[in-house]
Amino acid sequence: MTSIMEDTKAASANTMNNSVVWTLVSGREVAFETITIAAEDVERLTKVHKQNRRLQNELRARSLAKSIARQQYYSCIATLVDGIYELSDGSRRRSAAIEAKRPLRVMYCKEILTTAEVKGLIKELQSAEEHSPRDHGAYFESLLNDVENPMTKEQIIEEEGISEAQYERYMRAWSVPQLLVDLFEEPRDLGDVSFRTLKKVANKIGDSDALKKFVDQLDIKPGTSLKEVMAYIVEAAGLKKAKTSDKARKFVDIDKNRHVKIKKSGKSKTIFEVSNGSEKEIEDIERLIAEYYQGKQKTK
Repeated sequence: MTSIMEDTKAASANTMNNSVVWTLVSGREVAFETITIAAEDVERLTKVHKQNRRLQNELRARSLAKSIARQQYYSCIATLVDGIYELSDGSRRRSAAIEAKRPLRVMYCKEILTTAEVKGLIKELQSAEEHSPRDHGAYFESLLNDVENPMTKEQIIEEEGISEAQYERYMRAWSVPQLLVDLFEEPRDLGDVSFRTLKKVANKIGDSDALKKFVDQLDIKPGTSLKEVMAYIVEAAGLKKAKTSDKARKFVDIDKNRHVKIKKSGKSKTIFEVSNGSEKEIEDIERLIAEYYQGKQKTK
């Protein structure tokens, strides 16, 4: 891969003598040329294409540093429209270049691409780091609400090649209010369990005004881990985590095949597990339990 040119005295855009012809999903062949945009012009000469599903406001400095590192390994993909490079792939690399004040390498075409062609490019050229559930959810919502050609849930599932469960998971992640997501230093590390919990918090707090007051009263320090932030939010919202049953504890160990375990299940249930107990042993245990509680009744 050709590394980024770092000559700050170079022109705003340096065209390299190479191009490639790609066949798009429509069957149309389009030529793409490669250009390197000087660091001081990246923000001015580039923008993120509206079909790019990456959520720009949830990119954080630490993640951006990983995106571009010491050099840019993959070119961004763009369409040149009125002198501006609209990136259908590479929004993280763009943000990283702006953050680090580095040049940006872009492969671009001068042809006006259809929505279907752009979506096809995005799907084929998705970078190695997966999109987050919220990236997908936001993108799916834009497809559902597209003014010119809205898609149905079923059409999205078929086009994306995902299951209904995946679709619901992405939409659930996107339904969590931005105010809560912004409390985390790395929102992209949030998983489905976290989004389910945050959704419960949002539902309990109520409308947007109440949620803003709730968030404003939190004092989460920089560097707080995702787990600690989640625990803090749950505690502040008065939302109790549902406690799953505890791990069974062995308290009678006869041999490797015969033992008795006890475990808690919820707040009010205790379960005894008898391994390979004979019929006579089970009868004796039942009798002892019955006698114990019958004795409790007599003392009342």
